[in-house]
Amino acid sequence: MVMPLLQNVVWVLFIALGVRLVVVGVRENSVAERWLGVALVLSGPGAGLLRYGVQTQTPYLTTLGIAMISLGGSCTLVFAYLVFRPGEVWARYLLAALIGSYAVGFWHQVEVVGIWGGSSGRPSFVLLAARAVGLGWCAYESLRYRRMYVKRLALGLADPVIANRFLLYAIWTGALAALPAFVGVVAAIYTDTETWRAAFLLPTRIVGVVVFVSMVLIFVPPKVYTDLIERRYERRTAGAAP
Repeated sequence: MVMPLLQNVVWVLFIALGVRLVVVGVRENSVAERWLGVALVLSGPGAGLLRYGVQTQTPYLTTLGIAMISLGGSCTLVFAYLVFRPGEVWARYLLAALIGSYAVGFWHQVEVVGIWGGSSGRPSFVLLAARAVGLGWCAYESLRYRRMYVKRLALGLADPVIANRFLLYAIWTGALAALPAFVGVVAAIYTDTETWRAAFLLPTRIVGVVVFVSMVLIFVPPKVYTDLIERRYERRTAGAAP
């Protein structure tokens, strides 16, 4: 009872934070924030529709959910490019390839494999791979950026709370990347639809909680949490002092 309620809170939080980021991005002329905001607005409801469609075997809801998640995932990739690899030519080509793989994966799911969530529909391994690789790239770039930030932190040139946010974003996107990878493995092992569908529903709840906690700590962190991060940094700094 508690877990489904928490999941509903997660989807609402996605939308609320997404709208907030879009508004802030427009007000401060921040393109990256706008892209992330749109990604949240699309991905939150999309994930809810996908899960409900699979659970109730309602193909049109599943299709809509997959479409919204794919569009939201594409926006997340654009955000990662703008924040972590702005202007780099190879990253621009990678971005285009990843977004293209999302589109191909969606087509493969709908036209070749069949609608996921129907009585016989199964997940497209092309789409699952595209999501796992794309979100995995976001997690990697965030961890790479955090390592760079920690080096500046050691010199007293950075904020420990900001450094922690890069770690939380990596956990967030890493959890979302692990989910399609897990679903792909389960779907490859089990041939009966009911088994892999049940295996899909459980980890989505766990990932939902991980994402929920990460988002709260990134966007609306309690003061006790930020104080903890700052005190830990001060202790490390004091311990490293000669």
